[in-house]
Amino acid sequence: MPGLRYLALLALTFAAAAHAGFDDGEQAFKRRDYRTALSELTPVADGGDARAQYYLGVMLVGGLGVARDEAKAADYLERSAAQGNAQAQGVLGALYLQGRGVPKDEAKGADLIRRAADTGLASAQYWMGVLLVEGRGGWPKDPATAAQWFKAAADQNHVPAYCWLGELADRDSNAVEAVAWWRKGAAASDRGCQYLLGRAYLDGKGGLARDANEAIALFRRAANQRYPAAQAALGQLYERGTGVPTDYVLAYMWFNLARAQGYNPPPVREAMEALEKKMTADQIADAQKRSRDWRPDLAAEAIARAAPGAPPAAAPSRTISGSGFLVSAEGHVITNNHVVASCQRVTVAPGSAEASVVARDVRNDLALLKAAHASAEVAKLRSGRSVRPGDDVVVVGFPLRQVLAPSAIVTTGTVSALSGLGNDTAKLQITAPVQQGNSGGPLLDRHGLVVGVVQSKLNALRIAGATGDLPQNVNFAINGATLQSFLDANGVAFRSAAPAGAVLSAADVGEQAARYTVAIECVR
Repeated sequence: MPGLRYLALLALTFAAAAHAGFDDGEQAFKRRDYRTALSELTPVADGGDARAQYYLGVMLVGGLGVARDEAKAADYLERSAAQGNAQAQGVLGALYLQGRGVPKDEAKGADLIRRAADTGLASAQYWMGVLLVEGRGGWPKDPATAAQWFKAAADQNHVPAYCWLGELADRDSNAVEAVAWWRKGAAASDRGCQYLLGRAYLDGKGGLARDANEAIALFRRAANQRYPAAQAALGQLYERGTGVPTDYVLAYMWFNLARAQGYNPPPVREAMEALEKKMTADQIADAQKRSRDWRPDLAAEAIARAAPGAPPAAAPSRTISGSGFLVSAEGHVITNNHVVASCQRVTVAPGSAEASVVARDVRNDLALLKAAHASAEVAKLRSGRSVRPGDDVVVVGFPLRQVLAPSAIVTTGTVSALSGLGNDTAKLQITAPVQQGNSGGPLLDRHGLVVGVVQSKLNALRIAGATGDLPQNVNFAINGATLQSFLDANGVAFRSAAPAGAVLSAADVGEQAARYTVAIECVR
């Protein structure tokens, strides 16, 4: 028995040391002290810790403080993914799609990415969009569903998704929306969005005035991150003297840098052949030397070349606020998936009690939380006849919690349509005002019964830019039938009732709902 106690104590000591090693390594990674991160995380990862294996995989793929070794990275990521680490599954899936460090296997990559995407991981949602828009990994081409995945990623500020949303909008002849997405991505230093926005300025697209200077500035920012299409675009501008003095040496240099990365479409080949006929041997030698001496923007390059789907190394944490409501006496809370996606910690107020995410429906934007405490006050869902266009509704939630009152806020309106954007029949269109922080709160009828989950408001400025008209009071909620199906699928014993008795005032509905409506905070 003393020997067993000694072994148990020894095991606890090793476990505590491993936990401390991971915490120290994770903090070092976040402050970009990769040497310390490597020394702290390696023994923990080799001991089987999935989180440490993921971080080491990211470092090895991106060459962060260690020589790039994608095969070794894949080994760590395989071990982490096998333990259910969604982040590792997402990065590993992208590696399989590209054949980086592993044999190319799109079916396996797609399976890993779908599993990670279903957890709400933004980078995996982005890759699901790529698979569907390109018809890869066994998935048929489906631009509409791809756009939903890209939007889910963009709602979590996953910048590469902005470029694809712009591309899809452009394909639908909506250049104004395309430019809006590219501008947002370019502002976040995404090289693809910088290039596409530069093309829009060059062509005078999406309401932009033709501006070669702005295009050149954007191309240069993307080219300095080794984006070959932008490098070729600069070569073309220097060759033709568009917005810059004609300079065959610089043109040749930029074309040469693009070709060095395998970017060699016919226009580039033809331009290079034409330049070689115009240039002297000394000019060509000068251009080749400049190509060898050229260096990228190292800070931007580190981001651009990081592991597919890897988080920024030093991304500061931030708190996202939303709303939710209790649907069972066991403490189950409903909210939007986008409110709690990629959270390090979720709390439910009042009381700032920690909650865990127990189920998600990414496509319909629903999430089920389990709060740390039970509650006697829970919502009742409407059964029987559904709402109709013109019915009065009440919204309760915690919008703009940092600047408005900390108590629940009540707004009123009507149901204006039984479908959302794109005739999405899982949604309702409502006129009740919705602000940031309302997402996930209850939508109620005038009997105090929940008929939906508040989801979003229409981007009025974007629609105004596309149509010339500023829409008002166009907001959306997930309808009650979709909510009840989600709860049934996850075994939640919710309460329901058919509308009966006198119609209540909006104030009475709001007062009742405030007892089970909660504020949600997500630390990312």
